[in-house]
Amino acid sequence: MNIKKQSWIILFLIALPIACQTAHHGESEKKPKKGYLDSITDKLTGTPSPQEHKTTGISYFKKGMTDEALEELKLASKEIQGDAELHYYLGKAYYENDKFDEAITELLAATSYYKTTQTLEKAEAYNDIGLAYKKKNAFTEALSAFKESLELNPSVADTNYNLGLLYYEKDMLDDCITYLKKSVKLDTNSADAHFMLGLAYYKKKSIDKAISEFKQTIELNPKDAEAHNYLGKLYYVQEAIGKSIVEHKSAIKYNKNYPEAFNNLGIALYANGNLKEAENAFKKALELETNFAEAHYNLGLIYSEEDRQEDAIASLEQAVKLDPKIAEAHFKLGEIYVSEDMLEKALSEYKKAIDINPGYSDAYYNYGEILAAKGNHDKSIAAWKKTIELNPKYADAYFNLGIAYYNQGKLDKAISMWTKVIEINPDDYDALTNLADVYYEKGLTDSAIQTWEKITEIYPNNAEIYYKLGNAYAKKDMYTTALPYWEKAVEINPHLVNAYCNLGLVYQKIGKIDEAIDAYKKVLDINVEEIAAHKYLGLLYENKGMNIEAESEIAIYKRLKSIQQQPNTNEQK
Repeated sequence: MNIKKQSWIILFLIALPIACQTAHHGESEKKPKKGYLDSITDKLTGTPSPQEHKTTGISYFKKGMTDEALEELKLASKEIQGDAELHYYLGKAYYENDKFDEAITELLAATSYYKTTQTLEKAEAYNDIGLAYKKKNAFTEALSAFKESLELNPSVADTNYNLGLLYYEKDMLDDCITYLKKSVKLDTNSADAHFMLGLAYYKKKSIDKAISEFKQTIELNPKDAEAHNYLGKLYYVQEAIGKSIVEHKSAIKYNKNYPEAFNNLGIALYANGNLKEAENAFKKALELETNFAEAHYNLGLIYSEEDRQEDAIASLEQAVKLDPKIAEAHFKLGEIYVSEDMLEKALSEYKKAIDINPGYSDAYYNYGEILAAKGNHDKSIAAWKKTIELNPKYADAYFNLGIAYYNQGKLDKAISMWTKVIEINPDDYDALTNLADVYYEKGLTDSAIQTWEKITEIYPNNAEIYYKLGNAYAKKDMYTTALPYWEKAVEINPHLVNAYCNLGLVYQKIGKIDEAIDAYKKVLDINVEEIAAHKYLGLLYENKGMNIEAESEIAIYKRLKSIQQQPNTNEQK
């Protein structure tokens, strides 16, 4: 992340008169006075006076010739004592030459020589002392210097800005925002201050405020590529993908060598479904910065989406080689290895993702799935428990825990897990059906019925659920209640043999012979070798006096039964 440069406060000071130097009387007697010829000789030899060194040094500094300025000002300081302006510029020259200790010494000297009335000049010196301490990462001393500067002159935008930067670098965002807002109030046209304020709001996830500041930055400086880039990132967060793409393209327009902007453009294009354009953007980012780990990762995602798994693996492996701490890259590698049935490699990648980011709930979940597939059920249960510890709303983890507990015969625990799934997602079909089935298995028929009834409200066209409801009511000897459910089941699925069988049995039981015959005929339409249907149909025909039909069905029943009872010679062999 690039931030803007801190601001020097440069005020062109009025040159102060050099204090008169009174020579000791004894020395004046020993040294003869310089005469006219001596003065002429000095001028002819061209030796500059200390004052000339000072004037030249300040002139060099203002022209940006900091090396030359430093040499001239050092020469001046050998002869001139107690000159605040000289110490001030010498301190600034040391600063520009990265000699921060010397800069601090000279600037502190300047503050000691300024007159009590020179509060503005002293404030500027303290501002620059703060900058030097900031360069030395001496936070406390920098903070003290900036605050001293503002005490002397609170209405300087740049000092408020510099103090805001100091707080930003220490992640003290509330204090940072306070001083940046003061800076902006004092200088509404400072694009840098608006930009830094936008960054501070960005870090605080105050999206709307950050957007406002970056917009203001761009209004003041339309070619600020960084502001366009950050604005694009914020629009992406707001799911305003079209706007995000526009801003990242603007960032690239004003800085064609901006790899982060190309990478972010690729992310937005990917979200917009423009896979090929996204791929090109990531490739461009890598042209500009070959060791851009995040761009390798993103390109790997594109390749995976395009089912180019070998290319995806190569890109993702390059990403983790450049930056082993990209947990998402390890996670994606794990997913690809699973799809390629390389479970050991997948397990290793998920473990790496977890080691890097112990709060990665998805990695724990997938890790648990592989452990379960490998038969390590206790460890898979532990992984899914960790998943829901990290994310108590992770419905799939509760569901899988329910399956694991069910397979261990721990039905009450399974019920508890699936109940939790339904709390999170009341319409989860699998959890509802599993819950109802376990209730039924445990003999909790009413609870099973209640759950199946709920399923029919959400999924009214599921024949299997109506079939199960009919069975549950029949178990309670509520046959007339059961009938409509089986009828509904075969209406939805005319090939549901078991529902027709049950209809035939109950119709037969309650004396609806014709309806029973029709039901058994439906069974035989679906499966002509259904033995029980032939048997019951024969008995019903016999009761109705339809002897020929009865004899035919009974004969078929006996033949099928005899075949069924014959030993399987293949099995014997």
